Amino acid sequence: MGHSASKLNRTGQQFKSDVFNSKKLSRCSLLNEEKADPFMLIWLNEKSNHNTLDVLRTKTLLRQINNDHCLFFDNSNIFLNEIENTHYKYKKILAIVSGSFAKMILPKTTEIISTIIIFCSNYNKYAELASKYWNVTDICTDHETLKNCIQREIQSLKLNLFTNQSLRSIRPLNFSKDACENNGAHFSYLLFIELLKLMPQTKQAKEIMLNKCKDYYRRNKNELEKINLFHLIYSSDQAINWCT
Repeated sequence: MGHSASKLNRTGQQFKSDVFNSKKLSRCSLLNEEKADPFMLIWLNEKSNHNTLDVLRTKTLLRQINNDHCLFFDNSNIFLNEIENTHYKYKKILAIVSGSFAKMILPKTTEIISTIIIFCSNYNKYAELASKYWNVTDICTDHETLKNCIQREIQSLKLNLFTNQSLRSIRPLNFSKDACENNGAHFSYLLFIELLKLMPQTKQAKEIMLNKCKDYYRRNKNELEKINLFHLIYSSDQAINWCT
């Protein structure tokens, strides 16, 4: 009798947790089916089809990081046509671009690729591009630095539920046409909102969130200023003002 009463007296919070976990499992199942390949690693370099030691080392490095989900291009037009193709439209893309191609393709990729790393031999020659184009996250001149940058960017790429787009502060929760076309990310976003509601409202949780935001926007001075201002003056009674 006591055992049955214990079951019946389960708290509302526990019940809510059970329901949430059930929804979480179903949504994660759908997400796994539709998002088997989380992102594509692409290298654009005029020598990418050569068999030199340096090229082979770069290809090996990229394949070690992302297994078989790598593409290599030595022609910028073919590269642009492929990433605009429907097959890759909703894949998350991390592109490594040579310095010689960077100035040519960057103006054409700001809306379709959220993460680009310039891999070149002269950092100073292309440094201005990192401040000019929001999607240029790093400029690397050696393989070890390239590896570290890719591994760091992968984490940011996974945090962005919507493919090849910069982070947005507000998204509609209704099932729109955009959600139908990208419903794996849409359900993940809904799940993300539910998780936020369940998070403890503590100073530590706030610090974790802000550190993640700072990492994502580390090259964007304007966004970093907003994050620092939020850290200094935010209070719960200002929540609506900060979201609009």
